[in-house]
Amino acid sequence: MEIIKIKNLSFTFEGREKAVLNNIDFNIKKGEFAVLYGPSGCGKTTLLRLIKKEMNPEGKISGSILYKGINISKLDKKTSASEIGYVMQNPDSQIITDKVWHEIAFGLESLGHNRDFIRRRTAEISSFFGINSWYRKETYKLSGGQKQLLNLAAVMAISPEVIILDEPVSQLDPFAARTFTSMIERLNRELGITVIMAEHNLENIFSIADSLTVIDIGKVIYSGAPVNCAEALSCNSKIIKGLPVYAQLHSMLKFNEPCPLNIREASNMIRKNFSNKIDAIEDKNNKINFENKIIELKNICFRYEKNGPDILYGLNMSVNKGEIYGIVGGNGSGKSTLLSVISGQNTPYSGKILITGKKIKSFSSISVLPQNPVTVFTGETIEEDFQWYANYLGMDKSDKRIKNLIYDFDLTEILKSHPYDLSGGECQKAAIAKILMKDPDIILLDEPTKGIDAWSKEKLIQILRNLAEGGKTIIIVTHDNEFAAETADRCALLFDREIISQDNTREFFSSNEFYTTCAKSMTRGFYKKAVTLKDIIDLYKANGGTL
Repeated sequence: MEIIKIKNLSFTFEGREKAVLNNIDFNIKKGEFAVLYGPSGCGKTTLLRLIKKEMNPEGKISGSILYKGINISKLDKKTSASEIGYVMQNPDSQIITDKVWHEIAFGLESLGHNRDFIRRRTAEISSFFGINSWYRKETYKLSGGQKQLLNLAAVMAISPEVIILDEPVSQLDPFAARTFTSMIERLNRELGITVIMAEHNLENIFSIADSLTVIDIGKVIYSGAPVNCAEALSCNSKIIKGLPVYAQLHSMLKFNEPCPLNIREASNMIRKNFSNKIDAIEDKNNKINFENKIIELKNICFRYEKNGPDILYGLNMSVNKGEIYGIVGGNGSGKSTLLSVISGQNTPYSGKILITGKKIKSFSSISVLPQNPVTVFTGETIEEDFQWYANYLGMDKSDKRIKNLIYDFDLTEILKSHPYDLSGGECQKAAIAKILMKDPDIILLDEPTKGIDAWSKEKLIQILRNLAEGGKTIIIVTHDNEFAAETADRCALLFDREIISQDNTREFFSSNEFYTTCAKSMTRGFYKKAVTLKDIIDLYKANGGTL
């Protein structure tokens, strides 16, 4: 039985001529785990907001969205609020109250439930979600993973029949993302909740989704079982690049067997079809000159409040000219704080920060991409914002650098848009382009791939490599291990307030068992030091395989 039916749906934002959705048609059955996937700006978030009446964007709509046979626009407020839940991408955007218990109870209070019912339901939800130990904690003290789990718990407290999730794990570390995804699976399998999730990173949900609907340029180009997606879209390299590594591998080599849906099946496929007489990747000479240090941190200690806990303590690290340095670690480990200290936004109470060997007061040679990219913008449109910033920098608006950045990040179609009307990926790309306009010597990027599709990510990797080859020094904070493995020269793990481990990227990820890549997990015990899809393909060829 269909719980959501979308028929001939088209939508155009107010003030735009081009439709973001074009004649969308697909259905979602009751109890289904449905995943929406597609490039940044393809219309996924817009579609989700159109299903949730209270979040409908302003614009022109045609066609219909039916919930249990009733047009969404005609649902009464209570039904829409209580039966269709919504979890946003940014964990901080949804939290309203100051205490965990009150956040869970807030929706129930708004719906008019009595005190005894609210107490019973909050206790039940807290136990189910494992929130008991931080039930009375202040919400601002939670980690990113805890905040997102709280958002989900607060939505579930009102007993929805459908949960809509817009890239809910994009800001979570790999472990928190798996925990959150496992909870979504439990809600779907144990309680029969219908799940509609938009996601760029499909690795954790490829095997548990019932259906995968692929949207590109506002149109549905595939809707069906995930196992058939790679074969059906094999001619669309842009879409294939965003599938899990094992699905990409299967598509490239066209094995006469079903596409693997998880690491275990991928590992079996490799052992069945590959040879490992040559079992290791040969490391190339490192291009980094370790004697040319640009950034040095010595015994850095930092806390936000005088009597508060240390966020960084005794931290030491150095980054070299022309190096791309990746930093990974859990939510709340201090990665963003570290970038703020390097950029001069926060001052450590102890230790030294040296830029090109000197203590400096001006950090004008540094550009920073913040965790929330929308804060980069002040103009009414992206074009207006870029023009203002160009004038501020003393650049002519026709400067080739600006034109090249607009082209490289594929921003032409969104120049007339307000920053708040952009998808997460579009906003991220525009923000990166803006901070690069200054032509900085040092570039600090906080979660640069958040919300960005695989195609754009590939372009970003090439841009960053070109910048590094031109002598720029780049530090990347990321939860995206695949991106770090393909981009960084060295990677470091931030844990317990300090850098506890760092190495060249291949050694770093091949030595790790948990903070590692899909490629490493797929080839564990079969190949050595294979940490990217390219590594696997190279070893396949080295052992006589052909594409």
